[in-house]
Amino acid sequence: MLALGLLVDDAIIAVEMMAIKMEQGYDRLKAASFAWTSTAFPMLTGTLITAAGFLPIATANSSTGEYTRSIFQVVTISLIASWVAAVMFVPLLGEKLLPDMAKRAAQKYGGSSEGHDPYSTAFYQRVRHVVTFCVRHRKTVIVLTLAAFVAAVMLFRLVPQQFFPASGRLELMVDLKLAEGASLKATEAEVLRLEGMLKERVGIDNYVAYVGTGSPRFYLPLDQQLPATSFAQFVVLAESIERAKSCAAG
Repeated sequence: MLALGLLVDDAIIAVEMMAIKMEQGYDRLKAASFAWTSTAFPMLTGTLITAAGFLPIATANSSTGEYTRSIFQVVTISLIASWVAAVMFVPLLGEKLLPDMAKRAAQKYGGSSEGHDPYSTAFYQRVRHVVTFCVRHRKTVIVLTLAAFVAAVMLFRLVPQQFFPASGRLELMVDLKLAEGASLKATEAEVLRLEGMLKERVGIDNYVAYVGTGSPRFYLPLDQQLPATSFAQFVVLAESIERAKSCAAG
């Protein structure tokens, strides 16, 4: 959803710029040219900065980086495609498809069809008054802004922080490690003993044991284990999330 929203953002900026300039009296070709000259490189800068914001998770040298790298790739490709479309194709389509914005503005607000200042409406007048007030009382505004920032920083400590949500998987991974150099037979004997304990445990649906090696990588964050005669790994499937949590707690 994030990439989809960013994909259409640059095109919206270009269309809005063309519509405003046509409303001010520019002809179609001049409005389309203005959209290119005034927004192309600022949008490119914003595109690259936004893509760079996702770079740390793409370069993370961990299992997390392995399956979050695609986020950076998708967002970057979407943003670059959005920028190319906004500066190459949108002005062309706008020149062909946009209606006569100056005539529409004249019908809506009155005045000449040769052009209309879209920033003279009641909404922008109110915004202008607010901006003027903030400039005239800039010291008060700065103090209030700093106070709001400090309050936000202090209150941010109350916000629960979690990089990824808790896992909702029913599988539990149980590693069994004997002393280094233990035989495969000794490891298998311990596996059979642990299987007997699992059979009596309430809340376990089924399980499988891998002796001398680890489980196949059936989901991405699972770390692969090197073969070893002193190692075994269980994949235990609980009946529910609650059962999985209780089993994991012991």
